[in-house]
Amino acid sequence: MTEQLRNSSCSMEDLSSDILYTIFSLLGAQDLARVSMVSNGFRCVASHPSYWKRVCQEQGWRNFVSEDIARFGWKKLAYAHLCTQCQSCGWKPSFVNLVDCTRKCRNCVDVKRLLNKYGEENKWVLSRLLNFLLRSGDCDYDQMERMCTTLLDMHRNNPNPSKQDLLEKAQHLHYYAKLQSQRGNTMVFVREDKFKLSEKGLALATESLKIRSELLPPDSLLIADSKCSCSGFLRTIGSYTLRRDEHYQKAEVYLLSALKTYEKEEDKRASANAMRSIGLVYNGWMQNVDKCLMYLNRAQELLKDLKQTEWEKVHILQSVAYVYWNKWVISLEKKDLEESLEWHEKELEYRMILMGAEHPITKRAKEDIRIILDRLLTRYGVGIEE
Repeated sequence: MTEQLRNSSCSMEDLSSDILYTIFSLLGAQDLARVSMVSNGFRCVASHPSYWKRVCQEQGWRNFVSEDIARFGWKKLAYAHLCTQCQSCGWKPSFVNLVDCTRKCRNCVDVKRLLNKYGEENKWVLSRLLNFLLRSGDCDYDQMERMCTTLLDMHRNNPNPSKQDLLEKAQHLHYYAKLQSQRGNTMVFVREDKFKLSEKGLALATESLKIRSELLPPDSLLIADSKCSCSGFLRTIGSYTLRRDEHYQKAEVYLLSALKTYEKEEDKRASANAMRSIGLVYNGWMQNVDKCLMYLNRAQELLKDLKQTEWEKVHILQSVAYVYWNKWVISLEKKDLEESLEWHEKELEYRMILMGAEHPITKRAKEDIRIILDRLLTRYGVGIEE
């Protein structure tokens, strides 16, 4: 029997398509890409959309709408996300531009050319470009503000919106809220300007949440995204107003609900972001440093198995730095201030790579470090070379 098998000319390609589909369903992205190069038959089987949809879902890549999938297909979307650097200049901090499904850094995307090519009133192009600019950390906030208002004006001029139109409006409100958050992140302290941005962001995120809650199942990922967005603004406003408990408590409820949805859907990237936010709620509301750090550590653990998590990691570094700063404000112990400095320096290292030295958020990170160095010198006489 063994001899007969050895002399058999049967190969993998002789297996039926059903068996190959079952075998290939167990493969990861890199293995699928490799078997695609074996033969035309293997490439046909390995190109099945279900495999590449699974790859995107496992990595938490879900910023797609039905039109994206119809235009490019799951395989092309997955390939673009699996690239590790800009396809034009080779710079690693890059993102997928869903207008043409290419991976680019923010410096290589010619926004004006794309708008001229497709039209400045093209809702889909505006939405995809705005999504790219927000995720890539672009700092032309005025340009993104104009894009947001143009999209929302289109919705206002639609007297009979369909369900899909309303869900698109909710997504664009979500983008506009995210823009307020990014503007606020350039500011060191929660002062009047940041407070106003947070109030505006909360109003936008709340409207987005209301639309999604009326049209989608309660455990929808999009509803969870809106809850996380609302919670961030509630946390900022709660640190600035007398109604502190009310805002922090509502933020906690939103985040725990969102985390439950993300964990159910096994979305590790979103779960990590929710855990980071939950930790900050416990730190800002209850000054519970241990519980806060527990959630931040859990967030870091979740990101270990995922690709391209630099942006999530830098947010965690910033969060830990702020935790130790807040701890120092209460304890006035030098070790807490030094711990905050160490984490801010790690954050700045990432910011320099991801955003460059002149980005407003990088400058904010530098300002955080300058303030800590000043406190170390004036309170403890510790001079550290900048």
